[in-house]
Amino acid sequence: MKKFLSLSVAAATIFALASCSGNDVDTNADGSGASVVPPIIEDNIIDTTQQAKIDAVSIWDTAGTVTGGGVYDIGDSVTLTATANDGYRFTMWDDGVTEAQRVIEARDTAAYTALFEAVAETDASFFTYEATPLGAAITSYIGTDPIIRIPQKIQGLAVVKLGEKCFDANTTLRCVSISDGITEIQDGAFWHCTNLYSVSIPGTVKTIGNKAFWQCSSLSSINIPEGVTSLGDYAFNCCHSLKDVTIPSTLTNLGRYIFFYCESLELFEVALGNTAFTSYDGVLFTKDMSTVVAYPNALNDQYTLPTHTTKVGNGAFATCSSLKSVTLHGAVTSVGNYAFYNCTAMDTAVISSSVTSIGDKAFSDCTALTSLTVPSSVSSIGEDVLTGSSAVASIKTPSSSAFAQWCITNGLSDKIVNN
Repeated sequence: MKKFLSLSVAAATIFALASCSGNDVDTNADGSGASVVPPIIEDNIIDTTQQAKIDAVSIWDTAGTVTGGGVYDIGDSVTLTATANDGYRFTMWDDGVTEAQRVIEARDTAAYTALFEAVAETDASFFTYEATPLGAAITSYIGTDPIIRIPQKIQGLAVVKLGEKCFDANTTLRCVSISDGITEIQDGAFWHCTNLYSVSIPGTVKTIGNKAFWQCSSLSSINIPEGVTSLGDYAFNCCHSLKDVTIPSTLTNLGRYIFFYCESLELFEVALGNTAFTSYDGVLFTKDMSTVVAYPNALNDQYTLPTHTTKVGNGAFATCSSLKSVTLHGAVTSVGNYAFYNCTAMDTAVISSSVTSIGDKAFSDCTALTSLTVPSSVSSIGEDVLTGSSAVASIKTPSSSAFAQWCITNGLSDKIVNN
């Protein structure tokens, strides 16, 4: 008989994410040389069963213009075009497409934002800095432009670091290009830059610090270049729009809980030469696949762990609110700290007899969890395993088990159902 851990969950929590909108454009080319004129809709009301409204805007009007927005019949071919102004160049659309002119099919109401970057370096006088033995470390940005290119030198000193919280809570920033020569993005450098859409990181960067992009809620994609070796704790926490992450071959040191609350994350990609990590069907594992490291929330609502995986890593499924069920086969021996933290849709969890340890807050803040089954094989139990999971009505475990004693100690004795 196969041993497994089965997690059954209720309807997934839905997160509403902000989208950009802008002025409609009157005409656009459809690729055949003819001009397509979207129908004029009185009072801005459309028939959504027959029509779709396409918003196409620039991240900043000064940087470039966009054409192609409007109201179209479902199934129409729509051409969107981004044109950079002097001093800027187009980089990509906010969904990651890098072609300045693209053709889409009108299906549903949708919004597309064109991202641009500065060609020339931003005036160094708009940055404060401190001198270090290796060069200048930027301490703050005092300008107002939303699209900047960090200078390579300030007062004759080579810029080598983005200092701690140097762009702290800057809601003006939209697109940032980091110049070659910078080797370190320190802790909280882009902390709470909620309107930051894109960051271009050069290959000279070696380390990205703790909480470096914490709550950059508009950031849709990130290219971690070859050369980066370390990514700090909570680096991309609360990046609600982040869809995909590429891990280079050089990145071998991942911090804790890097991707909590990245609700839009669809997949991880890992360079083949990486000696520490690998990606399997979009899920992040250690290289030997013995430990699942991180599951992307938007990948799928059901998941079965590979049979040769033995550990659920710390925070591996944490904040995966869309996940409806998980099957962990009998080879699994441990469930790490925060493993299923804030999985708000889970209503039932059954842990198989292969598991011997459950980490701190492994099932905390699972607000829909009503039933948990824990076998006598579990001998190591962390703290606050069920904190915030107030809906739990039954904990099925042998009366003599270590988990039964844990329940008694933690005021949950009335929930115990001997099995």
